[in-house]
Amino acid sequence: MAHLRWPHIFKLNEHFNTTHLIVDSKRFNEFIDTEFQDWLDSDNEDNAEAKADLLQRNFPDEYMYFIKYLKWIDDFDPNSDGNDNNIANKRIEILLHTDISPNVWFRNSFLPKLLQSKDPKIRNAIIKNVQASYFAPNCFKEEWLPFNLLCKFIIECDRSVNISKFNLYFYDYVTFKYFKKISVYTKDKSLVNEKRDLTVENIRNIIQVLIRNDRAISSEKYDDYETLDDITLYLCKYTFQSLTLDDIQSLQSDYIQLIPLICRFTIFELPDNNNSHNPNGHIQVSHSTTFTQIKDYISELYKYYGKELIERKLSILLPKVIESPKNQVKVLIGLVYLLEDSQSVIDSLDQIYHIIMQDELIDTNVGHLLISLLNRYGTNNIKQLEEFSDVFFKDTEILPYLPASMRWVLFISVMSIIPQHTMYRMENILKLFEKLPRNYLVYFNRLLLKPSIRKVFNVSPRCKEYHQAILKIANNSSQHYIHLLEYIMSVEPKSEYNNLIENFTSAINDKDKWLIRDDHFYETLLKLYTEIKCNHTKKASSLLDRTLKSFVKIYRQPRSHKNRTKVSLDTILPFIKSREELDTLFILMDIKLKYKDKIKIFKYFLEYSQYGEEYIIDYLDSMIEDVNAHGTLDLLEGMKSFVNLDRQIHNYVLHYFISPHHHDSFDLKILVNLMYSLNNISETYKQMIVEFLKSLDTTSNVSKQDRLYRFWCMHKWLIVKDIRGLEIKHLYCHETIVSTILSQYKLSQHRVFSTKHLISLIKKNIPLSPQLVNLFLTQFKEIKEESKKENILSLIRNFPPLHFLLDSNQTGYQSTYTPPPTEQEINESIPYVPNLIIHNIVSFICGDPSVKPKEIIELALISKIFFQGVAKTFNSVKISYCGKTVSSDYLSKYSFSVSQWSLFSHGCYHMNYEALNRFHYRDVEYIFYQLGSLKVQSKMMYQVNREMKNLTSLSIFIGDALSIGSITNLISYCHCIETFHLQIDPELALDIMDIEGVQQYINILLKNNSSLKLVNFSYPFVGCKKITDAMEIVFQNLKEFRKSHFNDFNFINTLSITSKTEIPSNVEPLKSLLINSSEVLFSGGLNRLKALLNPEFFTNLKRVMIQLKYLDDDFEKFILSDKMVLDFVVINTDTLEPTIISNISKKFGLTTLKIIYSHSNYATKDVFEKLLGDCSLNPTLKYVVLQRKIKDKITPIYDFEKCNFYNYKTANNQLFIRD
Repeated sequence: MAHLRWPHIFKLNEHFNTTHLIVDSKRFNEFIDTEFQDWLDSDNEDNAEAKADLLQRNFPDEYMYFIKYLKWIDDFDPNSDGNDNNIANKRIEILLHTDISPNVWFRNSFLPKLLQSKDPKIRNAIIKNVQASYFAPNCFKEEWLPFNLLCKFIIECDRSVNISKFNLYFYDYVTFKYFKKISVYTKDKSLVNEKRDLTVENIRNIIQVLIRNDRAISSEKYDDYETLDDITLYLCKYTFQSLTLDDIQSLQSDYIQLIPLICRFTIFELPDNNNSHNPNGHIQVSHSTTFTQIKDYISELYKYYGKELIERKLSILLPKVIESPKNQVKVLIGLVYLLEDSQSVIDSLDQIYHIIMQDELIDTNVGHLLISLLNRYGTNNIKQLEEFSDVFFKDTEILPYLPASMRWVLFISVMSIIPQHTMYRMENILKLFEKLPRNYLVYFNRLLLKPSIRKVFNVSPRCKEYHQAILKIANNSSQHYIHLLEYIMSVEPKSEYNNLIENFTSAINDKDKWLIRDDHFYETLLKLYTEIKCNHTKKASSLLDRTLKSFVKIYRQPRSHKNRTKVSLDTILPFIKSREELDTLFILMDIKLKYKDKIKIFKYFLEYSQYGEEYIIDYLDSMIEDVNAHGTLDLLEGMKSFVNLDRQIHNYVLHYFISPHHHDSFDLKILVNLMYSLNNISETYKQMIVEFLKSLDTTSNVSKQDRLYRFWCMHKWLIVKDIRGLEIKHLYCHETIVSTILSQYKLSQHRVFSTKHLISLIKKNIPLSPQLVNLFLTQFKEIKEESKKENILSLIRNFPPLHFLLDSNQTGYQSTYTPPPTEQEINESIPYVPNLIIHNIVSFICGDPSVKPKEIIELALISKIFFQGVAKTFNSVKISYCGKTVSSDYLSKYSFSVSQWSLFSHGCYHMNYEALNRFHYRDVEYIFYQLGSLKVQSKMMYQVNREMKNLTSLSIFIGDALSIGSITNLISYCHCIETFHLQIDPELALDIMDIEGVQQYINILLKNNSSLKLVNFSYPFVGCKKITDAMEIVFQNLKEFRKSHFNDFNFINTLSITSKTEIPSNVEPLKSLLINSSEVLFSGGLNRLKALLNPEFFTNLKRVMIQLKYLDDDFEKFILSDKMVLDFVVINTDTLEPTIISNISKKFGLTTLKIIYSHSNYATKDVFEKLLGDCSLNPTLKYVVLQRKIKDKITPIYDFEKCNFYNYKTANNQLFIRD
C-alpha cells in the first residue's frame, strides 16, 4: 500500500496482513483517525477497491467501529457527479466496495440517498456490491428502499449492465406486495377481483422496468423470462380492479408500450408427455394436437381500451416485427395468435411462413403456430410448401427442435394442403412409414382420412396399387392393422366389417405398451361394434368385452405411470345402450372406478335409460349391506339430488358405527348433510342412538373407542351445533346414553379422548342422577393407574356436574387438582391497575424463558401502559431474544431504533457485541452504554470512551483475533461489574501475548470493581512452562482478591482438556494449571487423557465434566479418589456403562450426577431402576439427571412409567430430586 506504514505497536497476521493483537488501542485509534484517514482520502495509485479491501480486512464485521465511517454518508451530496474530486464521493465509493453486511445498508436507510447519486462510480459500486436480494420481501420496509426509487434506478441502468440482484428483489417485491397468492394458474375469482394497493405511479414504474428488462433480454444480456412473463400477466389481469376509470385511461400509453412483451409471452409450451422413446424407436404418440397453451393477457386491455384500438396497435407492430432480427420470433408468434382472424395476418402470410419455415427455428411454439396457420388459411405459395415438405424425407433427423409427436401432426397439416404433391410422394410416404415403428401409423391413418387426400387418392390411377401397399403394411401384425383400422373401415363395405375383427383382436389387450390406446382408438373399435352388433351378436359381444377390458386397464393406470394415456368415460358412454352393456362395464370397472366416475355414469343412464333409477338403487343397496365397500358415502351425496335415497341414507347411518372404514371430519359433515336431506330426520336420529348403543355390545373390527368417537362427532354436528335449528335435542335422554356407554365401555378402558367425548354428552347445567353418580364413582375407584385418574380429573376440573370426583372423601384418591375458585369481577370503580403492578407482571412474563419473543412483542402492543412496562424490562431482565444468534432472515425482520415507540427506549439489559448491528447507526452507542450485560466473542476494535455505568455482567471470549488494547480499555470504564466470565478458546494456539492480555484484564477488573462477586475463568491445558507461569500470576491475583473480599467474592477456574490438547510426557512442571482448576472438562480420546488422571494434580477440583465415547476403570478410579471432594459430575458418552456409573454414584459428598448418552444396549427399565436405587443409597446425592441425546436433541432417557423411583421424585422423567 502506497505511503502507508503500520506502527510497530500493531502485531500483524503474517498470512493475511490483518491486525491480530493491538497492544496500545489508544495509539492505534489516533493512527486510524489521522494517517490512515489521510491515506484513504488521498489521490494515490490505490483505487477505491484496494482501499476498501484494507479497511475491511482490519475491521471485519465490527459495526460499532464502522460507525465512524458510516457517518460519512451524512456528509454525502447525491447531486455531486464526482467530477470535482469530491472527497465525500470517494469515501462513499470505498464504503460500497467493503463487505459491509446488507443489514447495515438497508436498516439504516442509506440506499434512498445513495441510489439518487449522479456519480457513475458510486452507482456501479452499488450494482456490484449491494445485494438487494439478500432480504425476503416480507422482511422489507418501504423506508429502507422506496419501491419507486428502486424502479427508477433499474430503469436508468444501462441495459448492458447486469443488475440481476436488484431485479430479483424487484420481482420478489412486486409479487409479494401486490400479487400475493396469485399465479398464472389462478382461477379463484375472489383473488382475481381482489383490490390491491396499487397506484398509477407504481404500475407505470413496473411497466417501465419490464420494458427495460425485455430489451436487455433481446440484447442477450439478461435472462429471466419466466419471472418477466409472470409479472406481465399480473399487470394485464389483476391491476385494473384496483384503479378508477380515469387512472386506467391515464395508463393507456404505458400498456401500449407493453404490447411486445405481451406478444412474447402469450403462448407457452406444454410439457411434452408424449415424447418418450424406447430402444426400438417407438414413441408414445396420440391423436392430440394440443402442444401449447394461450395465456389471456389481452382481454382486460380489450375491455378498457377497446378491441379496435389494441388490434390496430398490434397490426402496426406486425410489419415491424416481420422486418426485425430472429430474436423477435417469439414476439411474432404471439402477435400472429392475437391477430389470427385479422386481414393483416392474411396479407402477411407468405412473409410469416418465410420466417418460421426454417429448421433451426421450428420449436414447439413455432410448430404449433405453423400447424394452426396451415389448417386455418392454407397457403398461397404451393411451391414454398412443397419445398418445405422435403424436410420430412431427409436422411438426417427431422426437425430436431420439435417434439417427436408434433413433427407428424405438422406432417399431416403440410401434406393435406398439397394433395397432388402428396400423391406424387406416396411411394416415399409408404417407404417412410414402413421404416418407422408401427405406432407411427396413427399419423399415416389420419393423413389418409383427410378429405383433400381421400379425394385425390380415390381418383388416382394408382389407387388400388397404393391400397394394396397399405394393406400389406397393415398385415405385418395385428398392431399394424389396428392402427390403420379406421382407414380400412372407410374403404371396406360395412357387410365385411365382421371379417375384419380377426385381423386385430389379439392386439386390443396385448402387452405392447407402445400401442396407441387413446380415446380415438376406443371410439373406432366401438363404432365397429355398433355396426355389427345387430347381425353378428357373438363377435360383437366378444369385441365389446375386449374393448372395455382394455379401456378399464388404461383408465386404472395411476397418473404417475410413465406411459399413461388419458382416456375419458365420455368416449365410451354413448355406445353403452343396454343394461347388459352397462353390466359388462360395471363388472369390469366397479373395483377401481372412482365415485365421481360412477356418478357420471349414473347420471348418464338416468337421462338416457328407462331403467337407470332402478339400477342405481339396487347398486347402492348392495354397497350399504357390504360394510367393507368403499365410496358409499360419496355416492349417496352425489346422487341424492337426482334420486330419492331416504331409505339408503337411513340404512347407511345405522351401519355407520360398525363400518371398518376410517371416517374423517369431511366424511362426517357429508353424513350430517345427508341426514338433513331426509324427510324424517328425527326417526333416523332416534334409531342411530339405538344402533350405536347396540354396537357397543357387538363384536366388530371397530374399537369401542372409535365407535364412541364417531357417535360424539355425529352428536356434535347434529345437536350441539344444531345447524338447521331442529328441535331434536330432547329426543333422547343424554343420561341414558352416558349410562349405557359406561356399562359397555368402562372408564378404565378409556383413553383421554374417549373420556373427553363422553363428558361432552352430559348436560353441563343439570345435576346427574344418584345412579349415574354412583356408576362414575365405582368405575373411577376401579382405575389402578394414577396417571389415568389424573387425566380424568384434569378434564372435569371445569365441568361442575362431575366435581364430586375431585372429592377425596368420596373417591379415596388425593389429587393435585381442585375445583377452580369462583371468578370475581374487578370492581369498575378501580379502572386503572397501578403501574408498579403492571411492571411486575411484565417483568415476570418476559423473564420466563418459555415465553416466545413474538408473545413479548404482542404483550407490548396491548396498551400504552403495557408498552412502557415491556420497554422497562429490556434494561432489567435478561431476555434471550436480544442476545441469541439467529438466522439472517430472522434478523432482517427486526431493525431497532431508539424512538418514542421503541421497546429499547429505556435501553436494554443484555447484548452480544456482534448483535449491536440490529440498531440504527445513530442509536447504537446509546444502547451500548446503557447495557447491563455484555458478551464480546468477536474482534472488538471500538474504543470505549465513557463510563459503562449500568454494566454488571461482562463476558469475554478470547478467540483467533482480539485487540488487547480495546478490551483493556473497555474494562477500565467498568466500575460496577459483579460477574465476569473470561473464556479462552480451547482450540486457540496460545502465545504469551494472549496471557499478558489476560493479566491486564484481571488486574484492571480487580482494581476497579469492589462490587465484584464472581469471576469465571475458562482456559485450555497448555504444554508451555512460560505460559503456565504467566497464568499462575492470574491465579494468585484472584486468590489475593478473595482473601480481601472473603465473604463476597468467589472465582471458578474451568480447565478444558480436548482432543487437540498436546499433553507432554512430563506434566509435573505444568501442574499449576491442574491444581488451580475447580472445574475440569475432559473430551476427546480416552487414552491420551490418562496421563492427567492423577488425583494429586486436582486437589481443588469440585466439578468434573466428561465427554467421551466410553468410560473405563481409570476414570472411575479417578473420580472415586479420596483426594478429591467432588459435588458435581457430568458423564456424556455414546455408550452407557451401568456398573461404572453405579459405582460413581456412591461417592460421598456428590450432590449432582448427570448422565447423557447417545445409544446403548443397556437402556432398559431394570438398568435405570437399579441406577436410581444405587443413587438413593448415597445420602448426599440430591439430584440425578438422566438424558438421551439423539441428533443434538436432548430427550428423557427412558419412559419411566411404572418405574420404582425409590426416594426420588420427577416431573419430567429427566430430573430426579431426592424427596
